[in-house]
Amino acid sequence: MKTNIFTYICFILICILSLSFIHSPGTADVKWYWLKWIQHIRAHGLSDGYVACNSDYPPICMIILYAVSSFAIWMNADLLLTLKGSLFIFLMLTSMVFYLWTRDLMITSVLMLSLLLSSMAQAFLDIYFAPTLLLALWALKNKKTSLFSFLYTISCLIKWQPIILAPFLLIFLFDISSFKDLKTITRKKLFQCIVPVIIVLIPIAGVFGFETLRSFYKATHHTMISGSAMNFNWLLTYALHVLYPEVYGPLQNGYAMVIMKSDSFFVNYLPKILFYACYIICFFKFVRLEKTFMRLLVFSITGFLSYYIFNTGVHENHLFVVSLLAVVLYWIHKDCLAISSFLVLLNNINLLVIYGIEGRGFPIHRVVGIDITIFISLVSVLFFVFLFYRLYSFQKNNEM
Repeated sequence: MKTNIFTYICFILICILSLSFIHSPGTADVKWYWLKWIQHIRAHGLSDGYVACNSDYPPICMIILYAVSSFAIWMNADLLLTLKGSLFIFLMLTSMVFYLWTRDLMITSVLMLSLLLSSMAQAFLDIYFAPTLLLALWALKNKKTSLFSFLYTISCLIKWQPIILAPFLLIFLFDISSFKDLKTITRKKLFQCIVPVIIVLIPIAGVFGFETLRSFYKATHHTMISGSAMNFNWLLTYALHVLYPEVYGPLQNGYAMVIMKSDSFFVNYLPKILFYACYIICFFKFVRLEKTFMRLLVFSITGFLSYYIFNTGVHENHLFVVSLLAVVLYWIHKDCLAISSFLVLLNNINLLVIYGIEGRGFPIHRVVGIDITIFISLVSVLFFVFLFYRLYSFQKNNEM
């Protein structure tokens, strides 16, 4: 694709803007988690340090943090600055992978801008899995089974959230439209899928042992109703503060606060039931359709949104995966501009409202006397209902 001078200028300006956040402190997670994890790794080594971290993050993320720590020691550099530098490197790697895939510098600039707040400004670690996840999607689209399997496994072992996409990716990979199609999967293709997973898991298991499984268990058993994600459970959190202040506490200056746990069967299980129901319906709808890469992206996004909107324990930064897929979706099909733009904005608005630009917090303003996060959550839920209904009513002869 021909690139004009304006596009080059936009890309350079976004790179400069990204670097301008190199000294931003990020969210409280940087102080209370990332830097403490690095201290544990320095004190106990990689394997024992991972145990000491008692983290819900997979081991490859710790390997990256170990490399960050080692480089800081080697260069006698400030640890926080080195950490932020690593985030910038991965942001650039993500942009480079996407550009080499698409050869479209303008959309690459949009991708970089859409991930800038999460990575450079607020210092979340999701950007670490972005390059390998993009490469995995490229490999899947180009029928490179072994490479896809290898890269996708690495992505899931950097952060657990990409694993939510696995059922959709595997159905696309093996082109399954019914249970009968399972018999058509050849041994060769099955081995091409499984062997790379084993190649990655064997050294991980050798170094970190069962601690990897423990971190996965911890990641899937957060007790909070909503971890500041603007979703159905944040609306539920607000309602519990208002309706049962004697149990869950009142609103704090008119704003909802994270509720760590509830003894109510309704509160604990209704959101999970809604999540599994929407996810399973979305999955089986995709199974019955002819498999195209665009449909894979749309159904993967909707399946992930089922998790984000309804599952308990979801955090505000988990929408990163959807934001990444949304930009890829727009590149694949320009008619999806409205949906892709909304998803990218939703991700960034959620982060901005909770943390501000640099992670120091943001003075949340009220709209007609109500916490603005309630409006954002309501819009998020309504958008999901709209998208889910469209896919549920989707017919085989539709172009999507």
